[in-house]
Amino acid sequence: AMLPERAEMDKTNQTQQSAEVAILLDYENLWAIQIQPHHKNFGYMRHMFIYYRALQQLGITTDIISPESDLSSYKIVIAHTLWMGTKPLAKKIKKYTEDGGIIIFGVRSGFKTSTNLVTQDPLPGPFRELVGVTVSDWHALPPGLDFQVESIISGLSGLLTLWAEALLPCPVEGKRQKLSVLAHYSSDPFSSETALTENQIGKGFAYYLGWYPTVQQAKSLLLYVASKSEIDYMDDLPTGLIPIKRGLNYYLFNFNDYPIEVTIQGNTTNIKKRDVSIISNSLNGT
Repeated sequence: AMLPERAEMDKTNQTQQSAEVAILLDYENLWAIQIQPHHKNFGYMRHMFIYYRALQQLGITTDIISPESDLSSYKIVIAHTLWMGTKPLAKKIKKYTEDGGIIIFGVRSGFKTSTNLVTQDPLPGPFRELVGVTVSDWHALPPGLDFQVESIISGLSGLLTLWAEALLPCPVEGKRQKLSVLAHYSSDPFSSETALTENQIGKGFAYYLGWYPTVQQAKSLLLYVASKSEIDYMDDLPTGLIPIKRGLNYYLFNFNDYPIEVTIQGNTTNIKKRDVSIISNSLNGT
């Protein structure tokens, strides 16, 4: 079924692909979470793949990198569970943000030191000045219990499960920061507490998401953030369609057992079941 596309796909072997988004993956953080998860369903890799799947559904090419990697080439960096925080790493991420980068911190950031000991500093530890908030309380939600969150970001409001943190905005005096509250809890016991913040530092932004998101919630947040960074993306795609960008081409993979129809920038493409279609030129989400 893919024979006509093979010649075009062979060209991708000669194409250097540069991702604009990166997710930080650190095995020491992974092992530390496995030792002390605090919730039986809180998995480091599971949390990471929530963001990865959201980015995949938006057609945003993503690198998985070490926190020790150079961040300067990325417009957005996601630190989904940077549990073990250090001052050198916080300084590095701060410089990246000041220079125009966007960092998204997830729950439980900075909870441990580099030796896996609980920090004595207010959470999120060494990242507190960067995000401009303190974690004042947190709950590991048992099965059947959920909290409600309300956000000014479209698609982000709704129920959350598994883990929630109440945030206390605390901008650092004398620093060039501009903190905005983008979401708050609307149910007890965190009713009216801050749930998501955006902190402008220099030319960039630092976000702290205080709950364990669904894929749809992560997608809504990433759409909001991508609009600030001029990243190409695709939205409102059919379920089961995975777009992958290589060079100026988008490869649309239909993983469904039925054909689908998709419209990209006014052009409609029909893709057979478990087939692929190729479209050219850069696409900008709106």
